[in-house]
Amino acid sequence: FTLDVAFDVGNETMGLLGGSGSGKSMTLNCIAGIVQPDSGVIILDGKTLFDSKNRINLSPRLRQTGYLFQNYALFPTMTVEKNILSGIRHLPKSERMAVVERHIELFGLQGLEQRMPAQLSGGQQQRVALARMLASEPNILMLDEPFSALDQFLKERTLPSILKIIERTGKTALLVTHNMDEAYMFCPRIAVMSDGHIDTMGTRREVFQNPTTKAAARLTGVKNITAIEKVSENVFTSLDWGATLHCSQNLTAGHTYAGIRAHFLKIRRDSVENSIPCIVEQVLSTRFTKTVMLKPQNSSLGNIRIDADKELSERYIEIGENVFAEFPEDEIMLLR
Repeated sequence: FTLDVAFDVGNETMGLLGGSGSGKSMTLNCIAGIVQPDSGVIILDGKTLFDSKNRINLSPRLRQTGYLFQNYALFPTMTVEKNILSGIRHLPKSERMAVVERHIELFGLQGLEQRMPAQLSGGQQQRVALARMLASEPNILMLDEPFSALDQFLKERTLPSILKIIERTGKTALLVTHNMDEAYMFCPRIAVMSDGHIDTMGTRREVFQNPTTKAAARLTGVKNITAIEKVSENVFTSLDWGATLHCSQNLTAGHTYAGIRAHFLKIRRDSVENSIPCIVEQVLSTRFTKTVMLKPQNSSLGNIRIDADKELSERYIEIGENVFAEFPEDEIMLLR
């Protein structure tokens, strides 16, 4: 596996968004000193942590990095109070309990000080781990999939409060996640990682509204992606859907894929401009929407997904029905 990344972060929260094996956690491990890169430079607040040419490689304890692991890594035989204390052994004894009490209050852990990790809920364990990390006053906060062990209810309860606490510290933070909603909510700036390199980087608005690569489009929720061949400046042939479509963007030689978000597509009974004839193959309902899977009539390579308004779609969509998928030109993305 080759990791080849370069980025700089100010006093902000930046997300590393990517699938499994993309290099997200490895990047944090290199910054923390758990893994030694073959070459490169890592600088934190003007302090060189690693420099292969000058043979600098500070030990993890000297790097002043705060690392929240996916499983929180609490000491199972220590109480909540002692877990937090373990991160501040460098402070004078006279100051330690005041720091612990301050972080107990900050994270709402009052009454849990003498409990063991096994006696805590997942959300409580996460808050203890965050308290321990922040109590050590690191120069950078690194969070590796911090919400993956929580159910949806706990995640929705804890995420806003954790976000507020991290913002209040004013410190640099890196959030590793495969979840696009977490990345969007948490991170003003996002780097999309794929196969050990940064595929796309920008503000969350730039990355989500205008992904420029296939990897970035998929990771930001674009469900319909097709390989394409250019016909003219604003026309391409979809190799997966067996149709020719118009788009508002100008095609270049670098554009080899096109995509569109599922909620921008429209289902029509009759042929309209920029539409593809399809057969309704599957209809999946949620509480508020219906996901309709369409099979293009002129191709067997790829399906088309439409996320339709449930009230509207319940009126006429049936499996096996012939319909047309309409592609608004302005919503089609051209991708590399």
